[in-house]
Amino acid sequence: MDLSGVYPQVPALNPEAQKALDRALLFGGHNNWTGRHERDHARNALDAVVRGGVLDVDTVVGYALAHAGVTEAGAKNLRSSLERKRR
Repeated sequence: MDLSGVYPQVPALNPEAQKALDRALLFGGHNNWTGRHERDHARNALDAVVRGGVLDVDTVVGYALAHAGVTEAGAKNLRSSLERKRR
C-alpha cells in the first residue's frame, strides 16, 4: 500500500478474471506451459476473459510473473500461446 500518494492505486481484478488466472497459473506445477496439455489448459482458462476484454494479454503475463513464481521463459510461452489463440 502506498501511503505517500505518489504511486497510483492498481484497481482490483474482476473476480471472474482472478479465478481464470488462478486456474491457469496453478495448473501443471508451474512448468512454463511447455507441454501441449498445459498450453491448452491455460488458453482455455484465460481465453474468455481476454476475448471478453476483462483482461488483456499484458495483464495476464504481468500477473503470472508477479503472483505465481513463473519464470521469464514461462511468461513468454504464456504470451505466445494467448496471442496465437487470438489470431
